[in-house]
Amino acid sequence: MRPIVQRAAAYFPVAEPKSLNLVAFLENKEKSGTDMAFEYAFPHGWILARVSIVRTNGVLLLGGFYVNHVTMPVGDLLAMHWSQHGLRDSLWLAAAIIEPVFILGVLVLCVRTPIPKRKWLWLIFIAFGWLQLTLDWHNGAWHANPLGFQLLGSGYLVPMKYPPLIWPLYLTISIPVGAILFLFKRKQFLTAKSIPSQSVAARTDEPDHDGKPKADEAL
Repeated sequence: MRPIVQRAAAYFPVAEPKSLNLVAFLENKEKSGTDMAFEYAFPHGWILARVSIVRTNGVLLLGGFYVNHVTMPVGDLLAMHWSQHGLRDSLWLAAAIIEPVFILGVLVLCVRTPIPKRKWLWLIFIAFGWLQLTLDWHNGAWHANPLGFQLLGSGYLVPMKYPPLIWPLYLTISIPVGAILFLFKRKQFLTAKSIPSQSVAARTDEPDHDGKPKADEAL
């Protein structure tokens, strides 16, 4: 334990902390464990110390001990202040909400549209958005995945960054290529469906060599 404690102590400045707060306390009764997180505020930054304690056969054991430098107080890391987000983030959030509704609407439209063959391929193509764009809601950083695809076009991910305390929010949107392409092709599908019915009606109305309509002769 001594080398581990020495490495952890090296993270802490020599100065006294301005404040020390218990910021998380989680108890796992099934595993007889307790997780605690403490926030140390120093003049030039913050340190997050997490301790996991496990009770085994009536004995308390140290299950884990973690020390991390953080860029801001835990309260700010967990908060979602709208004042910190501009127009881009607001549009990103709106797109993440609207895009699944748009794709579902196009899927219903595809089901009700007469497609000559392989309609199921269109349904799969429409159901996914392509070219993923992911935004870290807390710090505003974003990255693109050109080869990524997302069911219903958007989603969110909340991984545990500093368990059991901080869960950053990642919003992902993508381009609904299949839905947009289908809307352009839908008119062609409807036109292709109507042409055969018109030609059949025209043939049944044509008179035969006796001057009677073929439809009447069939009757």
